[in-house]
Amino acid sequence: MAEHSAYCFHCFAELSVSCEVCPYCGANPAELSGNYVQRLIHALYHPLADVRMRAIIALGLKGETQTTGELANCALRHPIDVIEGLEIVRSLKQIGETVE
Repeated sequence: MAEHSAYCFHCFAELSVSCEVCPYCGANPAELSGNYVQRLIHALYHPLADVRMRAIIALGLKGETQTTGELANCALRHPIDVIEGLEIVRSLKQIGETVE
């Protein structure tokens, strides 16, 4: 069976699933620290749209206002991804509703 690839949680380099340490940045996934919101913000820079989409949805559900700028920047980095842009708008709306 062919081995699948994965991505480093820190630098997003494509890795073999069997890698325990990223050969590009040296990160060990088991040792990565940071709170959940910071990890979601970091995921907005992931090269795969489906990973970014999950982070966008989760940030909208979390409803934390400090993430609005990061969501807007994500939309600006991927202006031709209409579906992602619409989800960002929906998440920003959810965050705005939690503030009111």
